[in-house]
Amino acid sequence: MTRGVHRLEDLDPEAERITELRGWLGVLRPDAMLTGLTSAEIRGWWLPPLPDDVPVFVTSQECGNNAVRPGLKVSRPRTDAGAEELLGLRVATVSETILACCRVLNLLDAVTVIECAVHAGDITVTDLDQISRMRRRGAPTLRRALGWVDGRAESIWEVLLRVLHESSGIRTEPQYEIWDDEGTFIARGDLLLTGTNTIHEYDGGHHLEVPQQRKDLRRARRLVNSAEWERRGYTAYEVMATPNEIIRDADLTIGRTHEPGRIRVWHELIRHSLFTPAGTQEFRMRALGPGRRSSDVQTDGFVA
Repeated sequence: MTRGVHRLEDLDPEAERITELRGWLGVLRPDAMLTGLTSAEIRGWWLPPLPDDVPVFVTSQECGNNAVRPGLKVSRPRTDAGAEELLGLRVATVSETILACCRVLNLLDAVTVIECAVHAGDITVTDLDQISRMRRRGAPTLRRALGWVDGRAESIWEVLLRVLHESSGIRTEPQYEIWDDEGTFIARGDLLLTGTNTIHEYDGGHHLEVPQQRKDLRRARRLVNSAEWERRGYTAYEVMATPNEIIRDADLTIGRTHEPGRIRVWHELIRHSLFTPAGTQEFRMRALGPGRRSSDVQTDGFVA
């Protein structure tokens, strides 16, 4: 890993990662703590597809040149925001973690991380709104991201599916519960197309497993038999490669004339995200900076 830090063999991936991060903290100053995407990882939040060589993000007031090591990204905070302990690791608070993520992530990627933090109950949109008004690096991206955050999605791809609809002008209701006339619960859909009896859902790989397929079929039968509900499922491939077809389906349902140009906002969001090669390159520039190594020390300054 680095000088003075070695991996143990025969550990499962999660235990190996915890041991690795504990090793990093062990060679840094006592006030060092994990922050940004590394803290988000420890908290179990959804993360966009990060490159394999993403550095470990650390913040410390005391770390100087001794912290310059490959694979490490150190920032010096301007405020003493405190720390928490998770899994035996010293990590930045939720608010500081999100601000640090927003310094290196583009808009859509930031939305996915923040959505998970809110969904998990780790922080509220109200608290985030107050934080976004501070003169801190990352606050402008946080302010923009909050306009897309709902907090009810149950997976990162559900977030993307919802943002695809909303960026194309399709109003939705996430996690919509369907009940029959007798008050019996029928199903809960990922996205209700507002004003219709149609739900759009993300179909992940787990839907191909036999037990899940049986559950899906029973659920589909209940929907059909209840009140003529229609369900459409979409895969990650469709969200990425053929999003216009999804919006065409939605337009047909709500009775709106389909205009391909409405998808442009979505294309712009996804193009700059870590879900594309171009967005990954942009992330590298923000996370490491032009000509910088992943071991450089930077300052978390304030912005106007």
